[in-house]
Amino acid sequence: MVRAVITLHGLTPGDVQRVWTFDKDRKNQAQPILHRGLFNQFIGDLPSKRDDWNNACAGTVFEIDDIKADMGRAKYEDCERACLDFPQCFQFSYLDGAQCHLYTCFSLGRPAEPDNVKHWHSGWITWRIKDWIDANGDCAGSDWVRYSEENIRHTGWAEIDLGIDTVEGEGDDVS
Repeated sequence: MVRAVITLHGLTPGDVQRVWTFDKDRKNQAQPILHRGLFNQFIGDLPSKRDDWNNACAGTVFEIDDIKADMGRAKYEDCERACLDFPQCFQFSYLDGAQCHLYTCFSLGRPAEPDNVKHWHSGWITWRIKDWIDANGDCAGSDWVRYSEENIRHTGWAEIDLGIDTVEGEGDDVS
């Protein structure tokens, strides 16, 4: 199921300018912006590793101890292996000798300042992300999220994964 982009958050003024230019230059502005179009335009090919970077995203997060409790003091390679061993893991972030987070979502992330002498390192399972995009990237149409008062009262937010009603609409591949 393809979802139209409704809102973006955490953007810098430069990001807003780049998204505005992207929207203005699209072939068919009457069609909604789709996540695939934004991903292809602004992220494209993810690196397999980036130092002093935190790629945290809103998907399910697992601490490495949830996956391999007997590892002791983890290394970057242990974190990467744990992500590879967990089929739903698309990316991971690692703080030197201290933390490893596995994510079932994927995002580019942002630069991360070192925490004293510890550095954040981010990794992506790029072949898994590409396979997911290829399997889910049919942009023949899109669904609009309809916000329900009941959902907003229940959560304070209107979130896609809480069973909100959708309205089918037409969309196109904007890449």
